[in-house]
Amino acid sequence: MRLKPTVVIFLALSCFFGSVKDCVSQTETVVYRSMSEAMKHPENVYILDFSMVLSELPKGISQLVNLRQLLVSRHKLVSLSAELGACKRLETLEAESNKLFDLPKEIGKCKNLRTLNLADNRFVEWPVSIDNLKKLEQLNLSRNGITTLYDDIGGLKNLKILQLNNNKIQKISSKIGKLKNLEKLYLIKNNLTRIPETIASLKELQILDLSNNRIQKIPESIGKLKNSLQVLRLYDNKISESEIAKLKKLLPKTEILY
Repeated sequence: MRLKPTVVIFLALSCFFGSVKDCVSQTETVVYRSMSEAMKHPENVYILDFSMVLSELPKGISQLVNLRQLLVSRHKLVSLSAELGACKRLETLEAESNKLFDLPKEIGKCKNLRTLNLADNRFVEWPVSIDNLKKLEQLNLSRNGITTLYDDIGGLKNLKILQLNNNKIQKISSKIGKLKNLEKLYLIKNNLTRIPETIASLKELQILDLSNNRIQKIPESIGKLKNSLQVLRLYDNKISESEIAKLKKLLPKTEILY
């Protein structure tokens, strides 16, 4: 990415007259759009958003030791490079609308990753390398072919938003109850017939969307969420009127949509 002379002069003057902190802050907002530009000053690259359509990640990503955001949505990627494991400061990885079906195990070394968007790819199983991302706060795996949420999901204890819409999920592990910080859970358009009792352990849950499934009954334990759950969406399920009436008593403060 070639900066215009006026931008360079502005940054230089800002760094000269301002504080070091201001200078670093401005550097962190510069978006690099090619690997060739990024490699000129790899230590200064904080945001990388490729303008050219990619079929694979260019070599050299591991040298971007200060990379915070990698934006590679709407490309033609079938895999992500193991080099990403060297990007220890990576906080955001946007890889929506590619052809990914697995993640390299090295992604688990990105311990500071907080936002991971893998929507609209080709995953049919839960990517196990995600389980090591203990600081993850937002995860989007919508529009894939995932069928089961395994016990490992319980390790993502800092997760706040989990989006799993438009998959083929039939079963949710009871370990989901360990996501103590979860605030929003989206499971629209799956093959669910039930949800585990441990859903009641999600004390911070504000939004639960179970629309377009085959659920007939919600566990009565959900009543334990009466002080946190703001919205419960149940559109296009098989829940009877009597069951809805029961839920309204269990969750008097919750907006129940069906």
